[in-house]
Amino acid sequence: MASGNSTTKRALIIGPLPPPYGGIATVIDSIVNSELRIDYSFQMFNRSESIYDPGISSFKRRVLKVKRAWNLFKDLRCGKYGFIHLHGSTAGFLGDTLVMIVAFVSGSKVLLHLHGTDWERFYGNVSRFRRFYVRIGLAIPKRIVVLYDLWAENIRKINPGINVRVIRNFVPDQPQPGQALLEDLHKKLGITEQDFVISSIGRVGWRKGSFDIVFAVKTLIKERVDLKVLLVGGQEGEGEMEQLRTAILENGLNDWIKLVGEVDIDDIPVFLAISDVFVLPSYYEGMPMSIIEAMRSGKAIVSTCVGAIPDMIQPGISGILIDPGKPEQIAEAVLQLKNDPELRGKISLGGRKAFEDSFETSRVVREIKTVYQEMIEQ
Repeated sequence: MASGNSTTKRALIIGPLPPPYGGIATVIDSIVNSELRIDYSFQMFNRSESIYDPGISSFKRRVLKVKRAWNLFKDLRCGKYGFIHLHGSTAGFLGDTLVMIVAFVSGSKVLLHLHGTDWERFYGNVSRFRRFYVRIGLAIPKRIVVLYDLWAENIRKINPGINVRVIRNFVPDQPQPGQALLEDLHKKLGITEQDFVISSIGRVGWRKGSFDIVFAVKTLIKERVDLKVLLVGGQEGEGEMEQLRTAILENGLNDWIKLVGEVDIDDIPVFLAISDVFVLPSYYEGMPMSIIEAMRSGKAIVSTCVGAIPDMIQPGISGILIDPGKPEQIAEAVLQLKNDPELRGKISLGGRKAFEDSFETSRVVREIKTVYQEMIEQ
């Protein structure tokens, strides 16, 4: 926590907190555990659905949310915080807007950190009501942070007076896992020295292209590729894990694909270290933390040209870009990387360099620190 006691140095961070670790939760965790904690005292308001008992009714859940909102309003009215750092999402922006209205009524300053994925789903191809509350939500914050240029440009088109800037996602650097950890995981997962290991880490489900990976594996085993595929993470949508498990069984791929499930964030580098290729064939994305983590681990990456991914990956240098919804392109890219170790090594080094140049904590934290100072001075 911060060394000083000034109210202006107290920041309330609102967003989904780990566990589980999704993209936004990982960013929040990285911020509060960065060097920013030397100068700022962070307090947290968890908006993750995981804090509610899954057995309660939807009505009781709404009542609890209203009570928490009222308690938040009372805290804000007391002037306990210099500003609020709200981490918003495309899907939950109505709730984000309501939180910002509460903050505005209480007289609090808001920094909106918008972790957007698909602009069309956010504002382009949506209802009038959606556009209405998006405009309100974008008008309240003193500053808005987005992940890549397209979102900044589109937000400025809605309101040229909005103060919006681009700050990339980031993760702290880490040493490579020890050999004993790698050997233990190999043994646990039944991976041999002959296996070519493909991993996909984050969430699993339709949006992440997990089903396309399943269909790609059907093609790969026809080519007699010795491989193991690790799908690491919890389900994104209700029932998707079971649907994925069914698809694997129905296609006879149980020997090749393992549904690992949710893992601790500290275990992600271990799964990446035993992988030869990282695959994320998403249909829409913002700036995936999993790609940054794969770059940090120096893995060859195959991903889709959606969201900010083309801004992150230079084709043939730091990864291979494919079209979403094309399992045959996943298989082709994986085969290319397996059969060309020189290319795989080149992309691995290129990804690591991209991490050091653009996504390592110290570089991004300096940008966030500048925004924090502007919030205090405004």
